[in-house]
Amino acid sequence: MTVHFVVIASLSLVATGALGEERATPPRQPTPLASDAGWSARLPKAEKVQVRGAVNFDDAGSGSRAMMYPAPGVVGLFAAVLTHAVIVNSVRGSEKSRIQVEADKVLVPYEETLSAWSTRDLVRQALEKSTAGGSRAMIEASTAESGWVVESAPVFVLTQDQRALILENSIAVFAPGAAAAPVYQNLVRVVSAPQAGEEVAAEWNAEQGKRFKDVGADLLGRSYDLALQDMGRAAVADVPHRTYRFAEGGTERMERAQLVESRCEATVVRTLRGSLLAFPAKSEVGTASGGECQRSASVTR
Repeated sequence: MTVHFVVIASLSLVATGALGEERATPPRQPTPLASDAGWSARLPKAEKVQVRGAVNFDDAGSGSRAMMYPAPGVVGLFAAVLTHAVIVNSVRGSEKSRIQVEADKVLVPYEETLSAWSTRDLVRQALEKSTAGGSRAMIEASTAESGWVVESAPVFVLTQDQRALILENSIAVFAPGAAAAPVYQNLVRVVSAPQAGEEVAAEWNAEQGKRFKDVGADLLGRSYDLALQDMGRAAVADVPHRTYRFAEGGTERMERAQLVESRCEATVVRTLRGSLLAFPAKSEVGTASGGECQRSASVTR
């Protein structure tokens, strides 16, 4: 009985440690940004905008999950489990790289557009689209700044049907005079509306990729706004978690999350991991209520 307990405890430690179990985000104290406060966006270190093809990693390394444990004794079993965890993670990492290379082939029609897309142009345009706070400025990656500073590492993902662009932006916000530690940090994910038309690549690439860059800047500007708004929002534990269904291009996705806000043009939710997700909502102007929105994102309790 004792041996069984030790083995189970050891396996539990491996599952939560070596295999990296996710943990709930702890509650945080709100730090509101004044509506007229100025802030600066620090340029990312990468000079070129980071874009990759959308991919599903769920099956990466799936063939290496089963393993026999011939090692005798509890210590031998524990060592074998640890070894298995390392091997699985290594195989999955290698397979993920291969899968990502394949997924990135969707970007081939956009090579010219992406080669000329700099993070400097992206951030400058995103700040023009942002509405948070008062004045907004762009600062160099190495520039010291005494006011509010937003640092981010934006990565764009193009769906395989090429109909939607998704931003995954890791954001950290620093308060005036407190550059050592951020007062807020989170992952903000923003999904564009699906692009219509038959010649999607031609529409994205027209006029030196104007539409591609405009949509990207809009997503980045919205991610700034969402983070700065969320920074001043206290976590609400009693908001129910629901399953949201929404479109990523022509594909339906699901996310279990808490509603943050819902408007005619977009729905914002907080995922189980604590990150923010914003996705578009098609709206119709209702004649009976004088303009009530009917959102396309469905919700399941």
